[in-house]
Amino acid sequence: MLKLTNVKKSFGGVLATNDLSIDFTPGSLSAIIGPNGAGKTTLFNLIAGRLRPDSGSIVFNNEEISGLPATEIVHKGIARAFQVASLFPSFSVQDSFEAAVLARHRKMNDIVRPFSQAESRDRAHHLMQMVGLESRARTLAKHLPHGEQKLLDIGLALALEPRLLLLDEPTAGMGPEERFQMIERVHELWEREQLTLIFIEHDMDIVFAHAQVIRVLYYGALLAEGTPAEIRNNQAVIDAYLGAGFEEEVA
Repeated sequence: MLKLTNVKKSFGGVLATNDLSIDFTPGSLSAIIGPNGAGKTTLFNLIAGRLRPDSGSIVFNNEEISGLPATEIVHKGIARAFQVASLFPSFSVQDSFEAAVLARHRKMNDIVRPFSQAESRDRAHHLMQMVGLESRARTLAKHLPHGEQKLLDIGLALALEPRLLLLDEPTAGMGPEERFQMIERVHELWEREQLTLIFIEHDMDIVFAHAQVIRVLYYGALLAEGTPAEIRNNQAVIDAYLGAGFEEEVA
């Protein structure tokens, strides 16, 4: 579904993405891990069109998307939820979803009018049910607890009807129990919606429990990729990122 070939991106003298080649298969659930500065967020920015690669190719569904505007990439079927939730803070949960539904259908001019369209209202209700926020329909986004703001952000990405969903640290800033509730919800959405899903995560318990494939970035390059069992036993990954004693910690 998504194929990156020899992708490079530098900022001044810093090579953020170093000749990166990765192939994501349709319907897969993959994790991107690596130390700070490894190029994880840069990778997402390149896929989502927020950055243009200096060289290389990014192909989605057999179509070159390198350098396309972010809005065009969204309409081709790629959506993203951010580490810090990107919301309409003064909108209610329902109005936020209705705005996203209208945007998906290129009806941005309708957003300035009251949300009365039955189609957008029905779709918004369905999305609220999907992410478990139906009881918060009239709550302003800025008044939601942190975890529910993250759910709203994921729901807004789903409103764009993506085939590929990018989640940038979906459990960031949450306590242990809340983190696992969030990733269980994400896992359910992935299965139900039959998405291809890629997530960045620093919680290794979550990564090794849920990802089908793990890819490890290190100084902008792909250090390793494989199943959780393969990555757990990869000495180069242990030395560069996971550290000694990792196997006992996640056992």
